[in-house]
Amino acid sequence: MKNHPLRLGVLAVFLLATPAWAGDATSKIISVSADSITVGKKHAKTYKITATTAVTVNGAKAKADTLKPGMEALVTATADTATSISANDKPPKKP
Repeated sequence: MKNHPLRLGVLAVFLLATPAWAGDATSKIISVSADSITVGKKHAKTYKITATTAVTVNGAKAKADTLKPGMEALVTATADTATSISANDKPPKKP
């Protein structure tokens, strides 16, 4: 089957419109500063924190300076920049 120009164009638009997700990382916060957060369990990963990074702690909107080492955090990122950080400083409830 020949590659049709329209088919290739649709594929190109799809690839360009899809964000390049670096993925999510749920880990302990190792260190945090005003402009970065490092999380890890087996391997540490550092993400940039920007003015547009959405931060929540225990489900409530927070600022990056409330993040502390030892908290469990879910970091959603695009490339090396955190788009959102959801942290929890409460130990999980036992069933």
